[in-house]
Amino acid sequence: EEKKQLRLIAWKAGRLLERMDTSGKLLENQKQSFDKKPWACIHDKMSSLIWTVKDNSRTLHSKNIILTLPVYKPECKDNLPCDTTDYLERVNKSKYCGFNDWRYPTAKELATLAYPQSIKGFPHWPGFAIWTKNASDPRELMITWANGLFGKAMSHIGMPSYAKAILVR
Repeated sequence: EEKKQLRLIAWKAGRLLERMDTSGKLLENQKQSFDKKPWACIHDKMSSLIWTVKDNSRTLHSKNIILTLPVYKPECKDNLPCDTTDYLERVNKSKYCGFNDWRYPTAKELATLAYPQSIKGFPHWPGFAIWTKNASDPRELMITWANGLFGKAMSHIGMPSYAKAILVR
């Protein structure tokens, strides 16, 4: 019981979010700011999930990339992906953080980040309309609307054309 309490205290303090570089190695200094030493992924030791982290660049991991479903046949700019399939394939091909099995999270997995301590791990949160797997059919994607910072309330909305993405494994 005491172990559980200590783990919960560590989680609430944000100490169970491990920062990783693009090769998947843990950063030596876990307390250094994102501006001084950006990290690429977060290992959430509470949920055991690893998440991609957005940055402020003009690359595949930019917080500004907005995606649509391939069925809309979008016109992409700057050689960046703009549909959900192309984006996932590119991230997996790049072996980001040392992995090639990234996927879109379920709404339930996304909800594991719905706590203030998660802010420490995601300095460039991608926004509030996020692509997630459809729980009733994992082959389909849907948009989960996180209403408020890090999903203080979450609900599914109808399928608008565009949303942002955060990947998990």
